[in-house]
Amino acid sequence: MRADTKWSIVMLRDLAGLTQLVECQLPKLDVAGSSPVSRSTLSRRLSGLMLIAFLGGLGCIPESEEVAFDQVPSEGELTVLAEGEKGLKVLDPRNGWWPIAAFSKDDVLHVGWCNGRTGYVWYARQGLDGRWTKEPIDTSPGAGRYMTMILGRDGRPIFAYQVQELGIYRLLRQTESGWKQSIISKVDGDGRAGRLFESKDGRLHLVYFGVKEGFQYSYTDAKGVWKHEIITKEAQGSHSVRPDLFVHDDGRVTVMYGDARMVKTGLERAERDLNGKWTITSVDNHKSPGRSVVFIGEGKDPTSQWVYSVNGRAWIKIGEKNKKTRWIARHASFVRAARDQDGQLVILTGGTDQTLTTYSRHAYLIRYDKRHQKHRHFKIGEATVVHADLAINSKGRIVSVFTNEGDGTLFVHSLKPNQY
Repeated sequence: MRADTKWSIVMLRDLAGLTQLVECQLPKLDVAGSSPVSRSTLSRRLSGLMLIAFLGGLGCIPESEEVAFDQVPSEGELTVLAEGEKGLKVLDPRNGWWPIAAFSKDDVLHVGWCNGRTGYVWYARQGLDGRWTKEPIDTSPGAGRYMTMILGRDGRPIFAYQVQELGIYRLLRQTESGWKQSIISKVDGDGRAGRLFESKDGRLHLVYFGVKEGFQYSYTDAKGVWKHEIITKEAQGSHSVRPDLFVHDDGRVTVMYGDARMVKTGLERAERDLNGKWTITSVDNHKSPGRSVVFIGEGKDPTSQWVYSVNGRAWIKIGEKNKKTRWIARHASFVRAARDQDGQLVILTGGTDQTLTTYSRHAYLIRYDKRHQKHRHFKIGEATVVHADLAINSKGRIVSVFTNEGDGTLFVHSLKPNQY
């Protein structure tokens, strides 16, 4: 094998018309970051390689079925919830990083975000009449980094985030009398890539990365006092890492997470038994998987299935207990996911456009199209997406929130039931 060979991806179509991804060793092609290749030359090379792969096999093994990257224009309404900084020339306290969205049981939409430069925490609420109300809820210096949010059992928002200038990890929750602050941790650097959960007994649970102690789990006891445990010191977080957390009805805890480092990275599954013992299992370590992962299992155990990004290949994979990866989408840089009212999987992601003339990450929804009876890529925004979240209510309304990396503009894309 020549020294300039590398692992490449070839698409083949089987007799049933399903697209397959095949990974095999092929001669190296020039791509972004090396010498340019003309479109005609690239087309000839790819055509030749696909023919060789199809005829000779080259030892390639089909990986999984792929959702075609067809970039269907989406319907719905696109709204600017927080204006950006207009080319970073004017600081605007409304620009939105780390956006989080959720529907309460009354179908009211709640969105929280952070101004990535001035550090204000913002909260917006959209009523059933479609009107928005917005307010800053924490203007402490550096507040809001690595924000996460859930809705409590009372339907009110609960936030966890860093207050950078004070070196603390803060909890902020809405009460009948207003917003109440408390401290989760006084360790400077705790709170990166946090994920918050409220169990049925009303206790709060958090997983997050810390600068000193690695990946951690914190929870409130019966008196509301925070307790802290180290899951592993062999992992690091960043603004692009998003783990997932679930607390089972019997008290067991399941977490899946990736590592922000570009070496020794992998998707891991950590489980805490009723005695407080953590067991960590490696799920995938091929091409930097797991920077974002979401549980998507149905029924009482959402952790039985998960969807995750593979940043070294710009793929999305779906995993399942005791089964191999069964589905792949390409051109993806992150994953947010949920199921719609019919139980169909909906994925929010960002990816390049089909022409590959730009490497910006546009916003896409991958969802089931009843008209064509298959999953399709729907393009919902032109912005270069850096942070995003997804919320679906019980009636089938799908809301995507995402941040334009260029100036911090926060967009909300809304689809009514039966819209695509």
